Amino acid sequence: MRKFTAEGGICEFDSLSELLTKCINKIKEGGKKVVLVIEDLDRIDPAHIFRILNVISAHLDRVNILPDEYDCNQQNNKFNLDKIIVVCDYNNIEKIFHHFYGKETDFEGYINKFSTTKPFHYSLKKNVQKYITKRLSQIFQSQTYKRNPIKFLEKELYTKTIRECVYILDTIEDEIKPGFFSMEKYKIDSVNPGTKLLILLKRLGIDLNSVEFSNRIIKEDLKELTNIIGVNWLLIYDGDSERMWIPSGRGMHTSIPICLKEENNVIRSIDFRGNFFNPKEIIDGIKCIYEKLQPYIKS
Repeated sequence: MRKFTAEGGICEFDSLSELLTKCINKIKEGGKKVVLVIEDLDRIDPAHIFRILNVISAHLDRVNILPDEYDCNQQNNKFNLDKIIVVCDYNNIEKIFHHFYGKETDFEGYINKFSTTKPFHYSLKKNVQKYITKRLSQIFQSQTYKRNPIKFLEKELYTKTIRECVYILDTIEDEIKPGFFSMEKYKIDSVNPGTKLLILLKRLGIDLNSVEFSNRIIKEDLKELTNIIGVNWLLIYDGDSERMWIPSGRGMHTSIPICLKEENNVIRSIDFRGNFFNPKEIIDGIKCIYEKLQPYIKS
């Protein structure tokens, strides 16, 4: 380090450069290749992106070797690297390029000069979709979720980054206060698919009272959402172990045959054995249910 000079040249080979090169050569002596990976290039300050590309290219395929480099057995690039791989959002790089140099400037012609191959386009989209489906089936404790997904929920998650999906779908139960909803005949565990769905909606910023939410449920997910809310329907409808009575206006009631599965007086699931409510009753019911669920949701 004492050999650092006050002034450096465009291709200076100082003590740090020598140290890095010798370390790389030592690794290569064992038969390994050394690759420099520049990740998230598009997240660097836009003013520096193309300057960095130019600096890298200045040290590749060189003909003249500096005198100080002979001792390090320099080849055609400064540090004897076997490969340099740039990882980035290619489309973002193109947008930044056109922002700086104009829409009519040839981006492909420019960027290809920095590479020996065509860009390798890679996407995690399919992997993310599989992860979302698998996680939702785990959250809702359903082996059949893949066949009966909540479409609007998945569409919202598909717009998120991987990190956002992991955050949204992780530690759901940590936001639910443990306890039981006690009714005259039954108890319902506060940690159930319905309360988990409420957490997901909250994390996604979906407003239950919005017209858009109601329309999307009616159009895409009426049956699936009804089943996931499951035992929570008992919070707003009177019933017994065989039928659920539903207010239908003018003091009249209709009933649906149901089958309750319980364990130690706690209702674990509910199966509907007849035609369920009309769309408006479902939407209104969901809103009422989630009002009753709120005390068990941590702020």
